[in-house]
Amino acid sequence: SRLLGAVRWVLSFIGLDFSLRVFGWLAETKLWLQRLVTRKSSTDRIFSKSELQEILHLVLEVHGFELFFSPYFNGDPHPGNILMMEGDRIGLIDFGQCVALSEQDKRGVAELLLALTDDKADRKAADARIAKAFFDTGIRTKNSDPDFAAALAKLMFCRLTADVLDRQKMHALFTSDKVDYFPMHVMMAYRTSMLLRGLCLVLQENVSTAHAWAPWAEKWLKAHPAIE
Repeated sequence: SRLLGAVRWVLSFIGLDFSLRVFGWLAETKLWLQRLVTRKSSTDRIFSKSELQEILHLVLEVHGFELFFSPYFNGDPHPGNILMMEGDRIGLIDFGQCVALSEQDKRGVAELLLALTDDKADRKAADARIAKAFFDTGIRTKNSDPDFAAALAKLMFCRLTADVLDRQKMHALFTSDKVDYFPMHVMMAYRTSMLLRGLCLVLQENVSTAHAWAPWAEKWLKAHPAIE
């Protein structure tokens, strides 16, 4: 549509980081206006942006723990399923979309997260490791293209970059290969990553789910060494 095209052009022109600041300012303005027009009782609490950012980072960490150390992983942490309770406690509700990960499932996701957060390797070696870990999770693609695998894994779990606004680059990527099979546990982890990153973006936090969850992945791998 023309509107979508205009939005893409504006974002490409002013850049992703500045766009996030603009969206954050609009969100803050909305909250400020709500304070003016909404009558609050003495027991109600309006959280600052920094407090909400801290809360979302905690929710992000909780889901990383849940992914590796809980019997079930909840893949539906949308805003309606996150409650602020009395005493500034956080309530997570509606565990209707859960998945139980096997040890093999957890190992595959853990290795992928560690590959995505390996900042010491050169780019070619890092992408090769990411692609291998991506396919080792059980994902299958039509052409088994390692470049496609590495790029898609970054889109799923890393910070968003300006590349996502490049229509030609994204078109070339998604015409080079396509996913034929997505294991449910990877799909749920990806869904959770997208939902939580989206919440953080509203507060100008462009987070990497991979970096948030990698410490839990490393801890789980140390507790469950692979049997040669």
